[in-house]
Amino acid sequence: MSKIYRQILAALLSLMLVTSVLGLSGCGQKGPLYMPDKQHEQKKDPAQ
Repeated sequence: MSKIYRQILAALLSLMLVTSVLGLSGCGQKGPLYMPDKQHEQKKDPAQ
């Protein structure tokens, strides 16, 4: 009985590990996670 329980637990842990790695990778997202508000942006050169 404990052998079956151990196999199920190992399978669940493996599945959780794979899904967390794929979820945290962002699926190849290259940009920022959010677009900052224009109010918080600071211009580097106000003459332009």
